[in-house]
Amino acid sequence: MKTAIMAAAALAAALAAWPAAGQQQPAPGDRAAQREAQRAERSQRFYVALWLIQPGDEPLGRRSIREGEYVVRGRLFPPGLIRLTTDAVAERGGRVIVPSGTQLFGLSTSGAPIWCELNRRSGGAVRGALLGSLVGRAGGGARRQICLTDLDKDGRLDAHFSAGSPVRGVPNFSGYLPRNPDRLTGGAYETLEPGQIATDYFVGIRYEGLSAIGANPTFSVSFGHDDTRARLTETLRPQNGAVTALGAEFTIAGREGETLEIDLRRNLRRQPFHVMQTISYR
Repeated sequence: MKTAIMAAAALAAALAAWPAAGQQQPAPGDRAAQREAQRAERSQRFYVALWLIQPGDEPLGRRSIREGEYVVRGRLFPPGLIRLTTDAVAERGGRVIVPSGTQLFGLSTSGAPIWCELNRRSGGAVRGALLGSLVGRAGGGARRQICLTDLDKDGRLDAHFSAGSPVRGVPNFSGYLPRNPDRLTGGAYETLEPGQIATDYFVGIRYEGLSAIGANPTFSVSFGHDDTRARLTETLRPQNGAVTALGAEFTIAGREGETLEIDLRRNLRRQPFHVMQTISYR
């Protein structure tokens, strides 16, 4: 079994291709139209966590780096950010799902707005919070994000569900809004600027040291926050003397012992960032 974590590039195009809401219902017996209506309805429920790279201020030109240091590093901001001003309370049972004061980041979707907690919860913690709703069937160790949605788009969050969140470091997941999510009361919130996000998420190109065979410099696309870091599976190595990733480009100018001298030609580019995890069996 091999697990691969990779950046996804086609999600923005998929989002842009979604059909508009409010399409006319097909006549009974028109199977093609019914299938199209079902596809449109499913597309309206699709969501994805997309982050925006805010490039850092590393100067262009030559400098020295050591193993574990970043050639370039930028912050990751969500497309939207809110803070609850009242508790979000389960309509059934009265349990507080998400307390007042919690920041929630926005998902990209063409349907009802969806906002999710920044922190992942274990499967057991989610079951405790949601009292055996849909996520209670998700398996004990699975990491999940609790998400709230505004089904009637009246500016107050009125339902909740959870989403599987397998990637460490930065919330990266996608899926479909349940057709009948559990209802909430409360759910008032205020809008914040994405730059006010409480967790300092980042992405960058990190020097990983010399390869075991050939002693060649290796790099990775790493992302995370605080002491929690993950990386894309693919290792970056110089090609024709240069390393390029996420819009950045640099060359290896020299090496002295454990210190590498690089020449930064381009910094990170401001662009969407999303990671997905795949598992293959051999």
